[in-house]
Amino acid sequence: MLISSGWGLAGVLGVSFLILWSKMLGDRKQKIHVEKELLAKNKKIKEIEGEKKELEEKLDTVLSSMHEGIVILNQKNHLLFYNDRFIRMFQVSFDETSSSRLLDASKIPEIRRLIYYTRQNQKELTQTVGFELYDTEIQVEVQTIPTQFRGEPATVLLLHDITSLKNSEKARRDFIANASHQLKTPLAVIQGYVETMVEDPQMDEKVRQKFLQQIVMRTQEMTTMIVRLVELSKIETEVNVLEKKRVALRSAVERKLSGFDVLLKQKEIRSELSIDPSLVIHVAPSLLDLVLENLIDNAIKFVPKKGHILVKAYEENEEIVLSVVDSGVGIPKDEWARIFDRFYKSSHTSMHNPTGTGIGLAMVKSAVAQMGGKITVHSEKEKGTEFQLRFEKERAS
Repeated sequence: MLISSGWGLAGVLGVSFLILWSKMLGDRKQKIHVEKELLAKNKKIKEIEGEKKELEEKLDTVLSSMHEGIVILNQKNHLLFYNDRFIRMFQVSFDETSSSRLLDASKIPEIRRLIYYTRQNQKELTQTVGFELYDTEIQVEVQTIPTQFRGEPATVLLLHDITSLKNSEKARRDFIANASHQLKTPLAVIQGYVETMVEDPQMDEKVRQKFLQQIVMRTQEMTTMIVRLVELSKIETEVNVLEKKRVALRSAVERKLSGFDVLLKQKEIRSELSIDPSLVIHVAPSLLDLVLENLIDNAIKFVPKKGHILVKAYEENEEIVLSVVDSGVGIPKDEWARIFDRFYKSSHTSMHNPTGTGIGLAMVKSAVAQMGGKITVHSEKEKGTEFQLRFEKERAS
């Protein structure tokens, strides 16, 4: 009985040990399985985080390269996000001492109203907003969009600078209005003379001849204006089309001046050249010819009898400078910036040349820009005017 009982106890202990060992192995396997699952989950999380980071980087790249400025604000108008385009467009300054950095642009009343109504109505809104930024008037198309950002309500602002577009539209409207006005006046005069001649077939011959002379003169004015408008349009549409060549500057000016010999002699105007014969400029010859034609013609018109015209050119600070200087009636300083506008006529010079079209200097400015140069003017009333053209030496040598 004792032996039997002993073997029975050993057997029980053995079975218990086996059960315990089996359980321990099972727990270990379970632990290993859980650990594998955790490792797999951690790996998946890392993969997801990597993909998320990659997507965020791609998104940042896309947002940074967008033409529109992008801003995200929370309910207190604190800045949550902005892209580089926004900074470049509006040169926004931030309060760096504040962790949230309040957006300066939201202080513009029109934009604040858009943000307010978007939040109230939870709908997208779009409006063109005009405001002054660093002494410059700009036009911006603003779109406000309600959204969620990082788990809180937010508003997205898309800002598209349309200043250039609006300026182009205004310039086009002004151009059409001015051209119509400029052509309307000579047409009305011609119509008046013709109607008078038709109504009075017995008109005195001297009066008839006077009327005909006026008709011819007005017709020539219109023809000149139309030709110049066509030339201006051609200059502005042939961007980088005209072939550039090496031009000996002194020879080009001499040829152009020779075409004005009669007018120079009639007014007893002394012309002078100060250009080194070796000086060469790399430009479109037809555009250079147009520029010289208009600047010399202007100088002759506004120089009094026995006056003086100087055309000079020289190298300065890696540039080639070409100037046309005259001893004419001059231009008031407050009109310097406007004389290159289409159809603009200086109030002072118009007294000396009332038939001018106001297109010549606009053509000159466009032609100079086409050649990669810049033009400026300096003048004093009754003392003369200097038009100065500058070209980068690497473009001109």
